[in-house]
Amino acid sequence: MKKSERQLAIILIIMGILLLSLFFGIIYYKKAYEKAFFTYNGFNFKMIKNGYQVSIYINEQKTPNTIILRSDPRDIEDIPVDPLAYLLPKKEQIFTTINPYDNLTGVTTIAVLELDKIIDNPFLYRIPLNASFTLPYGNGEIEVKTCDDADEKTAVIWFRLEDETRVYEDDGCLIVAGVEEGDLIRAADRIIYTILGIMKR
Repeated sequence: MKKSERQLAIILIIMGILLLSLFFGIIYYKKAYEKAFFTYNGFNFKMIKNGYQVSIYINEQKTPNTIILRSDPRDIEDIPVDPLAYLLPKKEQIFTTINPYDNLTGVTTIAVLELDKIIDNPFLYRIPLNASFTLPYGNGEIEVKTCDDADEKTAVIWFRLEDETRVYEDDGCLIVAGVEEGDLIRAADRIIYTILGIMKR
């Protein structure tokens, strides 16, 4: 092979590598963009450091409220939600409760806070949401709330670990169940997206 032919071959190889790099770079950028910015059921989402940001209008407000949740709605569609969850915005008081002897950690606390920042938000539903235990514990500073306390005006949401991630009704309580504690966050977000009308019931 002549020197000029070798140089041409090298140039063609380099150009091929550059074109392939450009091609895969475009694909990567497109996928990254679609993950960071997407429309879901007519709502525009933006992925940020702490989760997913979306703007919504509540109670015929003229300006939208921006909320941030940890879960991508596309990833939690498989979590079933009981119709009892749809009634949460109509309650006057909501209690979240856990069994203090279940050895749950701060991850469950995050799941509770996901609900709290929407339910107890003065710009959204303005419904008091308080934490409680299902049984007396420690010095008794935290009140005890069970399914017996649920009625037309009061909701009791029990967070616990089970063998399936779901949101269902049991004895008047709304049970938020997860296989792992991280699933409780996902299930809590599923409730929020549902009552806000972002996810289908």
